[in-house]
Amino acid sequence: MEGKFYIKSSDNNKNDIEYCLYDDSTLMSPYNFGNYELLLGDGYHISIGIDKEKKQCLSIICLLDAWSFENRKINFSPVDDIQYDLMYISSNMLKESGEHYVPFVEKCYCDFEKSILAFGDIYENGKIISFNNNSFAKLNNDKLLAVFIKVSDDVISYIKNKKNKKRFFFFTR
Repeated sequence: MEGKFYIKSSDNNKNDIEYCLYDDSTLMSPYNFGNYELLLGDGYHISIGIDKEKKQCLSIICLLDAWSFENRKINFSPVDDIQYDLMYISSNMLKESGEHYVPFVEKCYCDFEKSILAFGDIYENGKIISFNNNSFAKLNNDKLLAVFIKVSDDVISYIKNKKNKKRFFFFTR
């Protein structure tokens, strides 16, 4: 892990980011995916879209069919109602279009009642902040521990109805 996360006060009001579920099981915001991809963990199934120039994290992108979700009550309590700018800095941003952020615990959970998806180490101590409506990050100092997404009921229905088996995706670079 080379890069570091930090937060700063947001100087503008964020728009509601709605996450859309596409036919290939990709969950993402159709408008805010950035020009730098930070892949969380060693895999290619979840990432954060970052604006490379501003170093600002915009939204989370996830391949739902690549995960086996465990239904779990998620203790989800952001520190306050303020939206922050979640920032990421890495020397790789100067020469690459993306990188892997490791170590990152590749676990996923879904709270059906609260309509929240969680990825990462949700039990480690940290501060949960909102960096866009429906997008949250759990940080401990400059380390990202987990990300959370508030999703619509149709995304929860999709997860409940899928066979809940990992599908394997092969990528080439």
